[in-house]
Order: sequence, then structure tokens, then C-alpha cells
Amino acid sequence: IRHYGMLVTLDELGPVSQQALTHGMSVSATTVTQMVDDLERVKLVERRRNPSDRRAYTVTMTPEGRRVLAEGRVRAEGLDIEGSAELGPLLRKLVGA
Repeated sequence: IRHYGMLVTLDELGPVSQQALTHGMSVSATTVTQMVDDLERVKLVERRRNPSDRRAYTVTMTPEGRRVLAEGRVRAEGLDIEGSAELGPLLRKLVGA
């Protein structure tokens, strides 16, 4: 669920630093690094050196990441869960979206 949350956050913020993801998702820097590593391994995001600050990385969603996110959104819309009105805001808070 957190990986999906990172894709949602990247979709909203665009290419951003790992530090911006930490703030945007309200999770630790260690957690963001682990999630970026995971998503980069399966080619859903790319981590690139920031040309203006070589100490920082910019995280960008790949075309495959955008495809997976779009598919996830379609699947999520099709779920009919009792109590979903209460569940939606709770899940958004959980994933940091």
C-alpha cells in the first residue's frame, strides 16, 4: 500500500527529491529510501542525480509506473466495500496521500 502511495504522491508532485517525498508522505527518510529502492528495482521509478545539487536525487515515475498507477486506480474504483466512505480517508492517510 505504501508503494502505491508513493506512486500517487509522485503523480501529484511530479519529479521531486527524496526529501520532498519524505515530507509529502509523512514518513521517515529511511522508509522513503527503501520504497524508492523497491520501486526502482521493478522499474516503476527512476532516481537521478539532481544537476543543481549533486548530493540530492530526484525521483521520477517511469512510463511503466504511470501505467501501473492508472491500472491501480481503475481497480480501486471497482471495489465495492461496505464502509468505504469511512475507509477511503483512512487509507489516504495511511499511504500519505
